[in-house]
Amino acid sequence: MKKAIVVHSDILGFKSIIENAENDKNEETLNKLKIAVDQSLGTLKLFDTLENQTKSKLNFKLFSDNLYASFSYEEDNFKTFSNAFINSIIFARIYYENMLNNHILIRGGISFGNDYSDDKIIFSMALVKAYKIESENAIFPRIVIDNELINIVKQNLVVPSQLIHDILNNSILTDQDNIHFINPNGLSKDLNSELNDLKGIDLDKIFNKQNIQFANKELKKLNSQTEECKKVIKKYEWLIDILLWNYTDREKAPRLNLFKPLLFGDK
Repeated sequence: MKKAIVVHSDILGFKSIIENAENDKNEETLNKLKIAVDQSLGTLKLFDTLENQTKSKLNFKLFSDNLYASFSYEEDNFKTFSNAFINSIIFARIYYENMLNNHILIRGGISFGNDYSDDKIIFSMALVKAYKIESENAIFPRIVIDNELINIVKQNLVVPSQLIHDILNNSILTDQDNIHFINPNGLSKDLNSELNDLKGIDLDKIFNKQNIQFANKELKKLNSQTEECKKVIKKYEWLIDILLWNYTDREKAPRLNLFKPLLFGDK
């Protein structure tokens, strides 16, 4: 049994996605899922190449609508613990953004502890804790981080470079209930990404605008008379608010006025 930081997530509305995919001869939805996963793993691999001080062994499985991504570390070795934390946060952010940019909403949790997996079995207390955080605390389409994990890294995190420090300071947001979650936008700027002659923050803004349009379009489809629809509406409203919060006057997103980035201090 090893120690690991584990990212768990599931796809919101997966039953409807599967039902709709039954008539999808081009397998568009399946291809979106595969692309999102491949892009996430590819970007993380590229990041490891650029910042090889933070390499951490990744075990990864996607089954049905569930993601399990495990980043191992050595017990009582805080450098390896820090590397696992950094990679788990960056991977979760990449995966969330890629899924959102493919118009697939996810909800998840990140925790740590004992962890074992092979080709046949996953036996992981870290996964159980991450699942509990996802099911009880996430509520909205976001990936929530274990408060115990946050408290540990705030005291002892080993950050190997200014680049990683800056990325971390843009990666985690905190709400008024002291819930910490992954920032759903802004990674293109942090990683200096380029696509179709767009670069960095301009690319982030394009995706941000498209995702707000997507959320508003989905809201218009919903019948607010049912209790289930009311819950879904709140999820899309929350998503729109957090996306607005990233790039507009934050008074336009009043429900997020008390949200703030989690900062790790000076490098």
